[in-house]
Amino acid sequence: YNQIKARISNAPSIKEELEKQDEEFKVFMARFSGEEFIHMNEEIAQLERLHNLGTFDYSKIISLFDPKFDRKDPGKAISASPVTGEEAIPELLDLFFILAGIDLTKGVERNFTNLLERLERERAPKSIAATGQLLVRLDKLFKQSISPQILINLIRAINKDPYLNPKSEKVVKPHLQSYMERIANRYKMAKGRILREEKEKAVALELKELFHDADLLELEGYNSHLAQTLLDNNFLSFSHIKSICILKSFLHAKFQNNSREALKKVVVEGYFEDKLFETTFSSTFHGSEALIDKISQFEEDLSGSGHITVANINKYLDNHNKGKPVSTALNKLVETIDFRAGSLVSQGANLLFNLGNHLYRILVDAKQSSPIEVTNIKVIRGINNREFLKDLADGYDDIKHFINIISH
Repeated sequence: YNQIKARISNAPSIKEELEKQDEEFKVFMARFSGEEFIHMNEEIAQLERLHNLGTFDYSKIISLFDPKFDRKDPGKAISASPVTGEEAIPELLDLFFILAGIDLTKGVERNFTNLLERLERERAPKSIAATGQLLVRLDKLFKQSISPQILINLIRAINKDPYLNPKSEKVVKPHLQSYMERIANRYKMAKGRILREEKEKAVALELKELFHDADLLELEGYNSHLAQTLLDNNFLSFSHIKSICILKSFLHAKFQNNSREALKKVVVEGYFEDKLFETTFSSTFHGSEALIDKISQFEEDLSGSGHITVANINKYLDNHNKGKPVSTALNKLVETIDFRAGSLVSQGANLLFNLGNHLYRILVDAKQSSPIEVTNIKVIRGINNREFLKDLADGYDDIKHFINIISH
């Protein structure tokens, strides 16, 4: 995000600069099809096997031979006693499944070195030297003392089955493809965020004009810090919150406070010649009125204690900080909330757009000597009818202004 932002900040044309960056990104992604990445999935799989070996709980099998063994005191000598082979089978199988297929010659040392340089640059030279020696010893051990073949022969002997052949998992996960997808999604998210920010800049002046420099109403239960935290941790964030704040502000500051009463008077006291038009105008008006309660309900849900809440997002973020995998569930939750916000914005924009069109039809007809849409539109407020028509006209202008902003 920061790199894209820096490049477009001085670009003569944001559109052309983004198109240029798109091409550069395609070239970058194409590099992963090169020869150096052909065996990447298998190499990462070998690192995973080494990790599984390092985190394997050896205390279980050792405790079979020495029940007093304490993993918290690894320096204490083991006092081993014989144990029946049948008791050791589960642990021997676990060890076999980890060792089966492990091959420390397949890029393990190179990738392990790269990992050390990335994680602990200052200590890397010393750690790399020690790692090289360790891998040599492990490779010798795997090929001799505890090779998978020796383990399987032992397991066959215990089971008295010379043909026993436990199936170890040999499926190689598409690590490289997953990484490429994550990179592509991060680029897409960063670009989308920048485009939203540029659109917000473009309508900033129009928002000031519409709301007379007043700040937008905030969405209760939500705060910008939460959105920034999601972005900083490369999770999905919200793309419709600014729009729903604009909709909420418009409904309260313009629709409810300025034009609602005049529109309601047309609905209640207007004489419509076209009954179908009367029905659609009335339903559109009432639908627009209901938007206020729908947004309030959305805010109440966000602030609640259920699943689709900000509180639950914070729980996922806490678990993420503790090293727990939450990406899929958290992104789905954010998508769900953002989808609801987007649906409200879309519904609101459509209702107000239709209300504006109906109102324009009434206002144009009101200029005729004998209106035919709302036949009593020129006398509906008696001596105050001029102010009444002005309220309707101002309401139309506000709706038109809002639609122009929200369509960005």
